[in-house]
Amino acid sequence: MPRSGPLPIAERRQERDRMNASIPNAVIKNGLITLKKEITALEIAHALAKAGSKFLEPTDEQRAIIESKHWGPTVVVAGAGSGKTETMTQRVLWLVVNGVVRPDEILGLTFTRKAAGELASRMRYRMRQLRKVGLIPSDEFGVLDIAVDISTYHSYAGRVLTQHGIRMGIDADIAPIGEAAAWQLFSEIVAEFSETLYPLEHSPNSVVDAVISLSSQISEHNQSIESVRIISEALLEKLLTVDPTASNGDVRGAITTVKERLSILPMVEAAERRRIDEGLLTFDDHMNLAARLVQAIPDVAHSERHKYKVVLLDSIKIHLPLKFVSSQRSMQAQLNRASR
Repeated sequence: MPRSGPLPIAERRQERDRMNASIPNAVIKNGLITLKKEITALEIAHALAKAGSKFLEPTDEQRAIIESKHWGPTVVVAGAGSGKTETMTQRVLWLVVNGVVRPDEILGLTFTRKAAGELASRMRYRMRQLRKVGLIPSDEFGVLDIAVDISTYHSYAGRVLTQHGIRMGIDADIAPIGEAAAWQLFSEIVAEFSETLYPLEHSPNSVVDAVISLSSQISEHNQSIESVRIISEALLEKLLTVDPTASNGDVRGAITTVKERLSILPMVEAAERRRIDEGLLTFDDHMNLAARLVQAIPDVAHSERHKYKVVLLDSIKIHLPLKFVSSQRSMQAQLNRASR
């Protein structure tokens, strides 16, 4: 028969715990994280020490990053050896322990396979320790999966391209070719060009290296060959307006460099066409094509954003575009001085 009256104390506690578990600890609204009850970075550090890890007390600067309630793009600038990767790891732990995101909703990217392996190993170890002391929350299915997706930038780009490349007519199922195979391919392309727009006074091997370098830079900066050609032609036209009798060595060197670039661009274009046609893609191709893919097909970007709520980029090379802009400004300054 149904029982009337108040529940026994043990059952009331179970019911209370069940109801509390159904209420999320973290709410994200208007770009801010609001927590019902926060477990701080310091408390997490003590819990890890209790589970057997060395006690690593985060600094005030690290805690500001780890415990930040900001929900959106954030850049952390710090020097070498300042603990960026450790801070990144503790940020992940804080997000998971406080129920902001699940581990499988986090993507961590770094440059080398060694760094990715070390970061993944460190996070798995810390997650296991926190589970051991009861700080990893459960989901609706029971025990929460503690696997965090850690990869290199190249590997992640390759994965996106493998999953969605067919939508751009790209077959990326084959693994990227290595440096030796890439050099051989570029060498064959260079050998096919008996004439160039401007004379190239370099050995064939040096020309091959230059073509590979330019191809890599175009991919790395997510530019097109045509955009580089347009910029180079405009720059050369302006350089040639400088009075030859007043020009200095920098301007003459710039003219030579731009002419060489315009001469090898058709080789870069031919190499790109062959790599795509034959499926012989390099790691740089994967980066460039994946970037084009998410720009051309918004559904792909939407799918990745839905999959990963948090993306952490370790040691991103923000200096590369700045270096390009800086070189352009430097060249403009030289032109201004030479034309006076």
